[in-house]
Amino acid sequence: MELMTQDRITMAEETRIQRIEVDSNGSRQFSLVRRAGGTERVFRQAWTSNWQEAESLEQAATALKLPKKAKADCVLPPTLDPAQALRRQRPLFEALTRLGVEQWGVVFRSFRQCRRVNRRSGKEHCRVSCHDSLHIRIRLQAGEKEIELGDGRLPGESFNRDGLLQRLNAIIQNHRSARPLGGSLALPVVLAAGDGGIIWHELMGHSLEGDHVLAGDSPLTGRDIGRRVMSRAVTLSARCATDPFVPPDLRDDEGEACRHPHLIEEGVLRHFICDRDTGRRLGVPERGHARQEGFDRPVLPRMFALYLQPGSLSPEDILRSIKRGIYAAEFGLGRVLFRKGRFAFHIPSAFLIEHGRLGPALGPVTVQGNMDTAFQAVSMVGDDFRLDRGVSFCHKKGQTLHVRVGQPTVRVDGLTISSGGA
Repeated sequence: MELMTQDRITMAEETRIQRIEVDSNGSRQFSLVRRAGGTERVFRQAWTSNWQEAESLEQAATALKLPKKAKADCVLPPTLDPAQALRRQRPLFEALTRLGVEQWGVVFRSFRQCRRVNRRSGKEHCRVSCHDSLHIRIRLQAGEKEIELGDGRLPGESFNRDGLLQRLNAIIQNHRSARPLGGSLALPVVLAAGDGGIIWHELMGHSLEGDHVLAGDSPLTGRDIGRRVMSRAVTLSARCATDPFVPPDLRDDEGEACRHPHLIEEGVLRHFICDRDTGRRLGVPERGHARQEGFDRPVLPRMFALYLQPGSLSPEDILRSIKRGIYAAEFGLGRVLFRKGRFAFHIPSAFLIEHGRLGPALGPVTVQGNMDTAFQAVSMVGDDFRLDRGVSFCHKKGQTLHVRVGQPTVRVDGLTISSGGA
């Protein structure tokens, strides 16, 4: 009987994170962090874990008594070549210099990670995660806040340099010609397709995570399964067949697959985001969302991705429906106050919508409101689904992980808008 209550999960890992930083003062900085180690987690009525560092993935696997021969595809690709990366992006640096801004900086980040996860049954899963990103930061004038935007890619692909420069020029023009709002206004907001999905990641995604539900921080409880918790227009999924960063056969850091990708279906809560422990404690079958930043960090129930599924309306139809509102073109950081049921997001580049068309530039604005209101306030969903640009990251309990979001153009009512940052 005791054996039936036991479980053992081992994970061997090697990670390399490289950074290349360049700025308008001529500074060049390079760093490479390489770590390897392993974790053993054992369940006997509760989980206990032990971890240790190692020199390599192979050494960590040996210490955990994993099979000596790993899968052939469990090999880390090389990181960026610094000299080559700087040569290729010289046109970008020259273009940034011509912008005439107070200050600019570029950060390249190369992430490579290989994990071997072995269950007590002896079945092993190997996952190689790779991600390159390019972030641009500019300051228009002395004393102003920095503006940041970026692009992500898989190894072997090219950054969208032209697209980045076009976006950057659009943001600069938006700020320089901005006509700030007078005070705080309650207006409908149209979220642009793609990166706008980060708002639902923060608002609903974290509300669905099992540890927040168990702690009572989330506005949702186990009793809400099967109930309508969002607008009928909303279907939120944890998988997308066309996302190159998240393969359909993805396994989490406990070797589990996500078997229930639809979390919210036409506004109805179907599933939570859980690892094995929170799923057991909530009494639900959900698994496949166990993530940890490194072998020496605790496993948490976390999103790999969250996508708002497309509707049937064109973006033009959505704009035409609004007499006066706000169009959010770029998206920045936000904060969610679970205990107060409130949220606020920084929109670095916004426009006024007047009589169904884009009007004057507003510069940066803050969008805020009640969580419960926002859940029900999605009134129109477009047919132009788009993935984010590959530079979304999630911070939770001291752990930072790359995540994916995506959505079509969306209209949200009942929010409060004010000029400036959050």
